[in-house]
Amino acid sequence: MRVGILTGGGDCPGLNAVIRAIVRKGVDQYGDELIGIRNGWAGLIEDKMGSLGKDQISGILPKGGTILGTSRTNPFKIEGGLEKILKTMKDLRNADVDFLTIGQYLQPSRNHTEIKKYYTPMEFEELKKIALKMGFEHVESGPLVRSSYHAEKAIC
Repeated sequence: MRVGILTGGGDCPGLNAVIRAIVRKGVDQYGDELIGIRNGWAGLIEDKMGSLGKDQISGILPKGGTILGTSRTNPFKIEGGLEKILKTMKDLRNADVDFLTIGQYLQPSRNHTEIKKYYTPMEFEELKKIALKMGFEHVESGPLVRSSYHAEKAIC
């Protein structure tokens, strides 16, 4: 199975540990192939993806932020952004990626980047329906969804 990992919406402590755990568990226990998506949503739009194996995660724990990078890119606000998301979803399926999580940056405080539009659960539900029709085996989609959201449901 191929699993894509995207870290978006900004850095937070512990992301590298999560990336490392996902790669180690996926490779060692399930024989999965992991794909790292660089720079959050911007990487999806710009097709910046690459193989993520044990060599790439060696020594990442003491590094700050996330080795994959993030961005404040909001694909819904970019002209043609939604079309690019749908194209990227199709590209991920063509690359045999089976699991997909779709979430939204949420402003943690007034000192952080402002949210210009809050997308409704119905909008995320529509993306989920589209993704399932494309053939993804498991999709979590919603404003509060994060990369490991309900991961136990997907792999158990």
